[in-house]
Amino acid sequence: WIKAFEPADWMAPLTGGDPGDFEDEPTLIAALLTAASLGFDGEGSLHVGGGDLYGGSNDYNYGALVRHNVVDDALAGLGAADPSDTNEVRKFDPDTIINSNAYYANYNFVTGELYFREGTTVYPYIVPEPASLLLLAAGMAMVLRRRAR
Repeated sequence: WIKAFEPADWMAPLTGGDPGDFEDEPTLIAALLTAASLGFDGEGSLHVGGGDLYGGSNDYNYGALVRHNVVDDALAGLGAADPSDTNEVRKFDPDTIINSNAYYANYNFVTGELYFREGTTVYPYIVPEPASLLLLAAGMAMVLRRRAR
């Protein structure tokens, strides 16, 4: 489970207060993988790595990107991400030959690349995704065309 805590919830134990209840207090963002690595990309989407190697749920062999609007919706109380909905969670499986991978994710803010690592092999992806770049380029072309008139 990937859960979000209010700052007061995680500051309390750091200052000697009650550690709270992990099961009931935080907001559920998504239930996928083991979340061995978490981070955000340049759009605010949450990237998740790991694999449920010990839990027995067979939730492995991919890395994930939870879209930023879905994270925002979960934080607003509209419910957690649906891992089976590709509009909410994009799953990456760069190594389709081995089907027991546990990927670790990292985002490079300088290059705009999202990296998924399995062992010593690193797989880069461009974020925003190429389809988003195409829409952005088409929008810019329309703006420039209007200015030229």
